[in-house]
Amino acid sequence: MGLSAREEAMLNPRTKVAQSDERVIVFEDVSLAFDEKVILDRVSFDLLSGRTNIILVGSGVGKSTILRLILGLLKPDGGRIYIN
Repeated sequence: MGLSAREEAMLNPRTKVAQSDERVIVFEDVSLAFDEKVILDRVSFDLLSGRTNIILVGSGVGKSTILRLILGLLKPDGGRIYIN
């Protein structure tokens, strides 16, 4: 049984994984607040298959909150999240 392209890339970092325009995670105008503290205000972005994305922002801005929303541990107050 052969390895998938993704498994091969993990074993050999020089192997290129084909990139596609397939959207695997989509945030559309996602908002979330805890009491009066707004964490995300109408945030929108797409994460594409086979691509690496980095979120560079300061401490306490919402990076972990975005991960919790993707994992379904939190539900947004507004907007939509599509996964695959």
